[in-house]
Amino acid sequence: MPSCATGPQRSDIRRTSAIFLVMGVWLIGAAGLAVADPAVVKDGVVHVANPAAVASGVQTIALEELWRAGGEDDEEVMFGAIGDVIGDQLLNLYVLDSQLCEVSVFTPDGAFVHTLSREGDGPGEVRRPSGLTFLPDGTLGIYQRFPGKVVKIDLDDTPAGSFTPGGDRTEGGFAGIQAVRCREGRIVCSGNKMTPGDGTMTRTGYLALLADDGSEQVRYLERSREVDFGRHEFIEKDNYFVDAEGWALGPDGRVYTAPVRDRYRIEVYASDGERELVIEREFDPYRRTQQEKDDVATGVVAMINGRRVQLDTQIEDHDPAIASLHVDDAGYLWVRHGRSGREQPDGVMLTYDVFDPQGQLVRQVAFRCEGDAKEDKLFFTAPDRALLVKGYRQARRSMFGGGGEDADEDADEDQPASDLEIICYRIAN
Repeated sequence: MPSCATGPQRSDIRRTSAIFLVMGVWLIGAAGLAVADPAVVKDGVVHVANPAAVASGVQTIALEELWRAGGEDDEEVMFGAIGDVIGDQLLNLYVLDSQLCEVSVFTPDGAFVHTLSREGDGPGEVRRPSGLTFLPDGTLGIYQRFPGKVVKIDLDDTPAGSFTPGGDRTEGGFAGIQAVRCREGRIVCSGNKMTPGDGTMTRTGYLALLADDGSEQVRYLERSREVDFGRHEFIEKDNYFVDAEGWALGPDGRVYTAPVRDRYRIEVYASDGERELVIEREFDPYRRTQQEKDDVATGVVAMINGRRVQLDTQIEDHDPAIASLHVDDAGYLWVRHGRSGREQPDGVMLTYDVFDPQGQLVRQVAFRCEGDAKEDKLFFTAPDRALLVKGYRQARRSMFGGGGEDADEDADEDQPASDLEIICYRIAN
């Protein structure tokens, strides 16, 4: 039962207690169903090798629709390209529109309340924002990828300042953000720092713990590579690093990462930066069809001197092993892997692997709902809530010009996509 443990510091204790009681029964009942190899310790790090499946099989859960908004029939709510969705502890939802540069707020029963922020460079304003997080001071952080910045606003839409992750350490270069997450007062950020050279650029991907002012305290991971401006190419395997969904922050400060593209391997770091756990699972990566490889290549473009340039590409034969990581409030890790949305039974959108805090595979859960894993996206917003964004990927392709040969060159990127729709579900056992 996934959850998102961020939000204003108010909570309905009776509701939360009931949810965790159900969660405890659910997870305890599943414990011991997987037969993991005994954990071994290598260089002070615990390694757990798991089998491909649990003995009890996959549990299918039908998500219960509560409400929906947007779409062609909604005359009040219209979205452009949704970038992120988070919920607070009162079950209010905050939906970030990366195209319209605003956050739509919905009550637990789906009533639209108002919007927060707007497009611009002034206080409380953003440009092409990509994500949301509630910060330790109770403000809502809206982060934009480039130039990397976190804009803070109060929930009444009052600007509350901003900060740049890592501070001014680019040494004449520039920086971007992949994702920022905050939990139990800890802020963790993944991003890129670019330092120009003579006809080249050094790009360093990093994952780090930040102080409240954005200064870096602990660096968990980093990877640097040199980019030659004279070679318009994209080599997929060389560009892999933990992206916005390739890492997760747990309620106890642990940081979960998927640093290896082609292996089902999750490395877990303590809040002080020490690696303490490695989780692996038997896994056969999904082999792409030629059409799927062509689709990946078509979506790879670069902006050079204001022009969109298609790059020469080297695309891998297989999807990455890990697609996304999420840790619920009980410390259980939910993994969406490269096969989670493929070859599923009719009506099932996604299947997740669930690991306990010790790294053992204890459940495999399939969610039945109307979503299409290739085009739509499911967000976990509370212990018993999920939000489906229908048309998520097509809207983002249209916004960023990744539509391929059939893309409308004359499309107005400021015009919202009228068919983009959100559906709020209850996750019931």
